[in-house]
Amino acid sequence: MNGYPISIGIAGMSDLTLFARGGKTIFIEIKTPSGRLSEGQKRFSQTVTELGFEYIIIRNRKEAEELCLQLKKLNNS
Repeated sequence: MNGYPISIGIAGMSDLTLFARGGKTIFIEIKTPSGRLSEGQKRFSQTVTELGFEYIIIRNRKEAEELCLQLKKLNNS
C-alpha cells in the first residue's frame, strides 16, 4: 500500500493549540529565531486574535519556558 499525505486543519493553522483552564485557548506557532510567518499563517494569526484568542510565536527555549510558567500560574489561580 502506498502512503499518501493527509492534511488536517486549515492553511496557516498554528503548530499547537492549547486549551487551558477557564476556557482560555492559545494558538502557538514554533519558529526558528529567523523564521517568518507564511501568508497563510499571518491570516490565521489575524483571524484568531480578532476573535479574542491568544496567538504566540515561540522562537527559543526561553520563550517556551516562559509560556509554561504563565500556564502554571493560570492553573494555580
